[in-house]
Amino acid sequence: MRGVKMGVVTLKDIARECGLSFSAVSKALRGSSEIGAETRQKVEETAHRLGYTVNVSARMLRTKSSKSIGIIFEDITGSGLQHQYFAQIFDSMNVTANSRGYDLIFLNGTRHDYYYDMKSRGCDGVVICATDFARPDVKKILSEKVPVAVLDCDIEGIPSVLSDNEAGIRSLVKHILALGHKKVAFIHGESSFVTRERLDTFVHVMEEAGCSVPGDCLLQGRYHDPELSGEATERLLTLPDIPTCIIYPDDFSALGGIQALARHCLIPHRDISIAGYDGILLSQLLTPPLTTYEQNALELGIKLIDLLLKSVSGTDVSSATVRVKGRLIQGGSVCDIR
Repeated sequence: MRGVKMGVVTLKDIARECGLSFSAVSKALRGSSEIGAETRQKVEETAHRLGYTVNVSARMLRTKSSKSIGIIFEDITGSGLQHQYFAQIFDSMNVTANSRGYDLIFLNGTRHDYYYDMKSRGCDGVVICATDFARPDVKKILSEKVPVAVLDCDIEGIPSVLSDNEAGIRSLVKHILALGHKKVAFIHGESSFVTRERLDTFVHVMEEAGCSVPGDCLLQGRYHDPELSGEATERLLTLPDIPTCIIYPDDFSALGGIQALARHCLIPHRDISIAGYDGILLSQLLTPPLTTYEQNALELGIKLIDLLLKSVSGTDVSSATVRVKGRLIQGGSVCDIR
């Protein structure tokens, strides 16, 4: 390496190694259109080979921006990034943010609080994906008008991106009703904005079709919890008039229901119909494939970053609510009983 000394690698070192000006190297690493693709590749490869890393503190002093986005995600289900829905959203957010020159940082609400961690890291904005909005640190973030975008929760004055739960449940239930089912049970998740939207829509669509919804057909489970869904399924099987179809909180929870049915020698589609929600890959590997509603995680991630960066740039998006539709997947787990 010509003239590169041991220690912190600077842009001058890269410029010397590449035989370019300091300005050209700086523009190349920022992805400027003024620099050709071949030169930019040469600079990036050299920077990587020399072990160059961006001096975030220096960049913040120079640009008043850290080019970082904080993520608040409370792992309520204990599944972390094994939860396919959130994992796909985070992946989409990361790709979108990187393409705009930003990095994602998961904020820590355990060691410190979210507000402190956000400030100490100098985040330009925050995406809130799952949290207790009653937390003092979260309330402080929202009250100080920090650029924020919220996933799957509609809060007045806060820009949000919502998976269209009303459209999802409506299309799922209408499909089930069209196949002749009249008594449909709904095992829903714990109390939340998402649950309220889905539950209200379920009851409304059933009543629109002239189908009553007995209280014993509405059972609370928990998202991403097969065990509780299995227990709820057992309770439904004790009813004098067993539902012909059971909708689960999500595809993963439906696995617990399938196990419970198996203990009674009941097979989905042949003996009873079931449906899930989310559209995870595993749902289509079951036999029969699960009828479900696939949420558009890719589009949700893109919209979250787009909305946040508009706020970061100074655009007023405080009243913005973006709804993202998914698609119905007609698997083989709901049988035609007409």
